[in-house]
Amino acid sequence: MRKIQFIFFLLLFSCLEKEPEVEEKLPEVNLSTAYASSNSEVEVTGSLLASDLNEEVEYGIVWAETTSPTIENQKNTISKINRGTRFNAKISTLKSGSKIFVRAFVKNIKNEIKYSNEIEVIVETSKIWKKLGDLEFDEGQFTGVATKLDDQNLTFLRLNQYNEWEQFKHYNGSSYNNNYTWMKEKFSFPQFSPRQEPFFFTLNLSKDFTRPTAFLGGGFASQTNAKIYLKDMYWVYDNQNYLDPLPLGDGPIAYFSLNRNAYLLEENNTDKFWSYFSLEQFIKRQPFPKIGPNFDFLGAATKTKGYILAENKNEKEVQLFEYDDIKDKWTQKKSFPGNGRIDGVFFSLKNKIYYGLGRNSKPVKGLSDIWEYDPATDHWKFITNYPGAGNIAVMASEMGEYTLIYCGYQVRASEANAEKYYNANDTWMFRLTN
Repeated sequence: MRKIQFIFFLLLFSCLEKEPEVEEKLPEVNLSTAYASSNSEVEVTGSLLASDLNEEVEYGIVWAETTSPTIENQKNTISKINRGTRFNAKISTLKSGSKIFVRAFVKNIKNEIKYSNEIEVIVETSKIWKKLGDLEFDEGQFTGVATKLDDQNLTFLRLNQYNEWEQFKHYNGSSYNNNYTWMKEKFSFPQFSPRQEPFFFTLNLSKDFTRPTAFLGGGFASQTNAKIYLKDMYWVYDNQNYLDPLPLGDGPIAYFSLNRNAYLLEENNTDKFWSYFSLEQFIKRQPFPKIGPNFDFLGAATKTKGYILAENKNEKEVQLFEYDDIKDKWTQKKSFPGNGRIDGVFFSLKNKIYYGLGRNSKPVKGLSDIWEYDPATDHWKFITNYPGAGNIAVMASEMGEYTLIYCGYQVRASEANAEKYYNANDTWMFRLTN
């Protein structure tokens, strides 16, 4: 009996003991963008990653003309969070042409401080980039597929948090000074099931079609940890949807549009390279050159030639191939001279093509450089760094006089050098004056 009473006393005593205090952790802080909006101002965007922000937590940005700025340098405390955990700020009265380093910070009442990643900025209005309005969405995918009907209308599709398609339209002409906007519209393909990595392109089929026709299909659906590749393709004209069979094999597809044709490369079997001109007319073309396994492929085209870029999955040499649709012939061109990478972005503007962004895994790093390839000289050159947040799965849409670059995911290294991803929903206009 005494033993039972003793155990009861111990249990009662343990219940009366004061519960240990839960240590409050500082929220993670991330700097998304920092760019010169004029010759004397820098605008900054970022986010605090925490489910609940304590009112006693101070957060903001710091900057200096030397790397790794701290709160002992210039500081701007931010008063409110926008749209949940996002913030923006402005640094003013800076010297034109100067270089500054920017970080975000968070600080608690114990004076514990956590800093974000760092971005280097030249305080000078860019002649290449123009910041446009962000796409307004929070959950779901921050990437998708897009195609343009003409140089004034772009359609972007993404899956929301409910695995439903959302459609956004980008309007206005090619004037660099216009105020370009995104507008959410009703998705007009209800029979197009949710999927990953579909294709989406536009063709001018014939004189009987007074406007371009959009084609949407392929991709895969995930079922019990398996990829189920889909064989449907829809084309739409005058708001009427039509279904065609898709004769392609399983696997990802790299594609581009050239001279009223779409060209599709089966990545799992590069002997199968197809052209699609008119309804239900898939024609096998010259097989893609054999370069071995472990490559991902990206497609783009100028007005006269098509291009496939082969990214080595081991982040080694990035190879470039040109396709002549008149001769049905492939020619290997000069390889990309920059650092090897994966998940880059590949796009065209006028008579040249561009490649960059992406990521490295050893060590983990998101890349922002963009390079230009000139087909006339078979020469690559570095052009600029992307001022936006995204590194991978970034969208690029050529719109005549400029290219829109938008969305995707920012890549950062954790303290353990593991990959961490942050959503990017910003939009930028890329235009060269030469």
